[in-house]
Amino acid sequence: DKTVYAVAGSHTQTILKLARENHVPIDFCCGDGECGTCLV
Repeated sequence: DKTVYAVAGSHTQTILKLARENHVPIDFCCGDGECGTCLV
């Protein structure tokens, strides 16, 4: 199990990018966090 924290107000990374960088399994379709498939 992993916990991923994002700094409040940070708009530099998408949830998808953070999840992928930290090896958190997450569903995605577009690969850049724009389509909403990875929405948590």
